[in-house]
Amino acid sequence: MPRIVVLLIFLSLLVSGCVTATPAPAPVLPAAGETEPSLFDRTEVPAAGAASPESAPALVEAGAECRNPYYPVRDGAWAMYMLADGSRVSHTLTVGANHTFSVTVQNDASTLIVLGQCTPEGIILLDVSRLTPPLDVSTLTISHRSGLTLSNTVQVGDVWTQGMTLASDDVTGVLETTYTAAGFESLTLMPGTFQTLKVEWNSLLNLGGQSVAMHGYTWYAPDVGIVRSVMDGGTSSELFAYNFP
Repeated sequence: MPRIVVLLIFLSLLVSGCVTATPAPAPVLPAAGETEPSLFDRTEVPAAGAASPESAPALVEAGAECRNPYYPVRDGAWAMYMLADGSRVSHTLTVGANHTFSVTVQNDASTLIVLGQCTPEGIILLDVSRLTPPLDVSTLTISHRSGLTLSNTVQVGDVWTQGMTLASDDVTGVLETTYTAAGFESLTLMPGTFQTLKVEWNSLLNLGGQSVAMHGYTWYAPDVGIVRSVMDGGTSSELFAYNFP
């Protein structure tokens, strides 16, 4: 039977207890467009509850890789998320070479590796943390086709896309996602109050002759990253604790 893979982009950041403990193989990421030294750095976490911005925060360096205002890439950054069923899942970020990074997603039963790439235009994430039905992800290869997960210059009202190619032992497919920056929203969560950018997403997966449509929202806090994620008919998560070096 063909495998049906349902994938939530972004940033998204959950892995349910049904995902296998086998780490995913390294996805095929686009080559970095710059040869300059790594721009990853370590900075302090800003205090929660800052005034709501009227527009997206300015970049630390215009056009610099891994300086996305809503998705900070810092070696050793750690976050814990609470799922709707009360379980918890941790995310630990590790910086790689050539503006690449990985996020190790763990709960009590499983470990999953999500790889990412920083580009001058924005962040690319190849995320297989949502699989329906559960698959042996060791047989799955994910390749970037086009677009971004999150632009470095995102503003309310922006619409953008990302495309991926998925392949396993017996089937290949394409996942296309359209994102819309819906607006700013204040969220009070366990670590505090965050002024967030709410992003709506719509995905269409064509795999093995079948199509699956998906819809959800992701909330990003400046200099913190994803603080909440919701998928229609699927799981949801909220930031429970975090620590940035």
